[in-house]
Amino acid sequence: DTRSAKIETKILGHAQRENRHSRDRCDRFDRALPTVKMLGLLLSLPKPVLLLLACPTILWVTAYFLPLLYIRLRGTQDLKKKYDAKWALVTGGSTGIGRAICEELAKQGLNIVVVGLPDGFLEPAVKELTDKHVRGADVPPTNRGDAVAATWIFRG
Repeated sequence: DTRSAKIETKILGHAQRENRHSRDRCDRFDRALPTVKMLGLLLSLPKPVLLLLACPTILWVTAYFLPLLYIRLRGTQDLKKKYDAKWALVTGGSTGIGRAICEELAKQGLNIVVVGLPDGFLEPAVKELTDKHVRGADVPPTNRGDAVAATWIFRG
């Protein structure tokens, strides 16, 4: 008797859990129904109206990606040729974006003056740039002021 009551309780508990899960699924479906109806309404609109509604998105995507594509296809500008430059002054050239600019300008063959705070990043940056890009030229020692340090890198 006790054993059959336990089995019956287990079966009923399982059935109640299943019933609750199916109710949860129905509730989720009922909540999603207005979204599905709205999507059906939008898709039933004539094609010209859909295109008109999509115009802002198309314009945004075009305005965002076309300049990126143009820059990628154009490549980097050769500032030595464009401005007939021999020298470049880069402030903040010891780290970050300034350091990357120094690298690019050195690849183009410009003489570079690297200016940065005397904080321990300038000398290693200049040494690395010199080792990479200077061939057979003397690099003057770092000129240090109170607030700013400047280093000249001659490409030669």
